[in-house]
Amino acid sequence: MQILVVDDHQILCVALCEHLERNTAQAFGSIKTHPVFTFEQAVMKVKDGDLNLVLLDLDLDKTHNGITTLQHFQEHNTNKVPVAIFTGKMPDDAETIEMLRECITKYDAIGVLLKKTDINRIFIGLKRILEGELWVPQEILMALATNAPRSKTSEAQSYNLTPKEWEIARCLTRGLPDKAIANQLGNTAGTIRQMMHTIYGKLGVQGRTQAALLMKKMLDDGVSG
Repeated sequence: MQILVVDDHQILCVALCEHLERNTAQAFGSIKTHPVFTFEQAVMKVKDGDLNLVLLDLDLDKTHNGITTLQHFQEHNTNKVPVAIFTGKMPDDAETIEMLRECITKYDAIGVLLKKTDINRIFIGLKRILEGELWVPQEILMALATNAPRSKTSEAQSYNLTPKEWEIARCLTRGLPDKAIANQLGNTAGTIRQMMHTIYGKLGVQGRTQAALLMKKMLDDGVSG
């Protein structure tokens, strides 16, 4: 497993890389990290290296600052290496929330990891991302859902969900885990997980986070099952 970590805070970048290599073998298997500190170094590495994931800080210098960092990086990312945002920005204002939304929906970021959080939460998110799930912390998910762009009800679609699937999908907007949904609806957690995959297919999303955001938007628009 090869992970490129891009951050202009050199001490933080190197410390994270060393911690990943030293303490995550049991969870992730063997990991080789590559710390780089500039946009130019990152572009060279993503073109030359056999990488499995990039953790990208959005604020590297005056030129590569904010969402343009991801936009320009993806233009050079011809090997389509998955990119997750590693940021110190918190979802406490509308501009940051929209920036994070665009990172996911427009520029194909597969997750968001917050620097200003417990290291164990970063590892949980990293594990989910490496397992192929689009993952963002709960506080970002709620901020994205609360500030979802509005569209006209006539433009929304019901996606042909069954009544039971609608109930499960609504539970996603409340951040409930599978076990809690199962208890609430009288099913097993295994049944809920199976139905989740059907729901993702009907909604045309890749995972729990995207499904929750889409459901929140539809409920805000007045769409019902």
